[in-house]
Amino acid sequence: MPGKPDIHVVAAGHYAFLAPCSAELAAAVPRICTDTPAGFGRAGFHREFNAAVVKYFGEQLAGGGP
Repeated sequence: MPGKPDIHVVAAGHYAFLAPCSAELAAAVPRICTDTPAGFGRAGFHREFNAAVVKYFGEQLAGGGP
């Protein structure tokens, strides 16, 4: 794709990029459901990140927004 890459750094641990955990999954595998740093909002991050990805691809591939 043309243009300079737009790089963003997220101050969160590796597992924060997984979808938010259900209560059952958090109880079964807390390691992948506990975010670092404490207080990182995984659900909010994914809402914003997913919307930005959809917008980006809509603009780059379809010539407009979603």
